[in-house]
Amino acid sequence: MERYWCLRWLIQENAGTAAATVIRESLVRFDELPLTLRVPSLPPLDPGSRVELAVTGIDLLELTLHCEFRRRIAPETLAAGAVS
Repeated sequence: MERYWCLRWLIQENAGTAAATVIRESLVRFDELPLTLRVPSLPPLDPGSRVELAVTGIDLLELTLHCEFRRRIAPETLAAGAVS
């Protein structure tokens, strides 16, 4: 149920990009949402690295979210609106 409402929020906010933190390998946790996701296009990065993802598809029936790696967020850069 929580995943559904996270996806609904992304749709409501018309989110084209989202900030996330790498947990391990291709697994990330969104900064603004209680949501984790595998991102196959994620390059090898250290855990704790912050990245910007492009939201490319949301399916509320299957509860799936597709994102693509856009760029790495520098540690000194504070995202003043992680989801845009």
